[in-house]
Amino acid sequence: MLKVIIPWKMSFYDGINGYHPLLSSFVESCPEGVETIFPDVNFQFHSSRLNNICYSLMNDAFIFGEGAFRGRIDHKAYMTVFLNSRDPVSQMCIDSLKGNADIVFHHTAPLHSSTLPFILHYESPMTLFFPFLSMGKTRNVSLRIQPIYHMVKAQLESDNCRAIFTHLKSSHETMLRCFDSPTIAAKAHYIPLGVDAPKAMHDRIEQKIRSIPQRKPLNILFTNSAHGHRDGFNLRGGMEVLLAFQRLRQTVPDATLTILSPQLPLESLQGMDLRNVTWIKERIEEEALYELLLAADLFALPAAGLHSYSALRALKFGAVLLCSDAPGYEEYITDGKTGIIIPGRREQVYSPDPQTGWMRDDYSTVHTPQQPIADRLAAAFEWLAQFPEQRQRIAAEAYVHVGERHAIGPWVDNILRIMS
Repeated sequence: MLKVIIPWKMSFYDGINGYHPLLSSFVESCPEGVETIFPDVNFQFHSSRLNNICYSLMNDAFIFGEGAFRGRIDHKAYMTVFLNSRDPVSQMCIDSLKGNADIVFHHTAPLHSSTLPFILHYESPMTLFFPFLSMGKTRNVSLRIQPIYHMVKAQLESDNCRAIFTHLKSSHETMLRCFDSPTIAAKAHYIPLGVDAPKAMHDRIEQKIRSIPQRKPLNILFTNSAHGHRDGFNLRGGMEVLLAFQRLRQTVPDATLTILSPQLPLESLQGMDLRNVTWIKERIEEEALYELLLAADLFALPAAGLHSYSALRALKFGAVLLCSDAPGYEEYITDGKTGIIIPGRREQVYSPDPQTGWMRDDYSTVHTPQQPIADRLAAAFEWLAQFPEQRQRIAAEAYVHVGERHAIGPWVDNILRIMS
């Protein structure tokens, strides 16, 4: 029996998406022979555990304080931020399971100070350096002079790190260039992401795709991120979706838009015609979200960044995906064949780091509606509304592609393979 610790519901994961559906699918699809363990924060305290965690954190502190960094950073402030992000009490809770568990499964960043071995999943190499580097704030960052870069490199090279993997080929290649470490390369993996819909809905999805030419009215779906923060509305392109929908209704007046997101301040919506817009302000259960996806003809995601799970899940439910040209989407869809790519974000937001090739980003433009992106999105809405047979072709090809390339079974099996 392989016993795997899942720490994603602990407080120190709150800032990095917690129990995210992208990886909860692994927990919910685990085969026999695997036991997932969720740490209990009400564990019995042992001083020896505290000693272990302190030793690990002191080792990290030494990396921060040595050599070129001495005198160049506020060492005390840097370590305070670092300690808060790792949360020693949570680390002791994880370490208390030593002897009753085999490995810890982390995601997004190596928030690990336990003496147990761990594996790590990430989407973007930038998140590995949380909390010192943040999405959308790395335009002028030189990665290799950051103290956190050297700490993370040492952590990933350590014997405790058994594997590091991503579901993006471009992220895998960038991460290898960033660290330029044979030790890390030997335990780095690329595994295509897997998604699924409830088996009871498979027939309904296929019937939906067959009936696309007859489906009316055209229904567009926009959803916020799983965390539901209001900022996510702008980061995922919500204002551009609203602007594009205004234009679409001039030619397709019965079109509808469903928005799943906290309501914006009223002043942000001044001048907007919200007729035919259904705004769901509260979080909903997964079953209700599945019904929204099943009812959607188009899934609008002109986002500043990549949202892999949202994109693939929309395709799995037979909706045509309209996404931005932010790095990563091209690994999931081919423009005009299995989805529609709306250009504009890549040029505004991204620039490659000349040393490593990793994509630096700047979200400063995202909080102001970008009319050119809205216009391109509106043109795509209008084309898909005018030619339902094209909508059906794209949805059908995408559905087959996801089933062949992004099935849940190989995703879970490959994670277990590297974990074992």
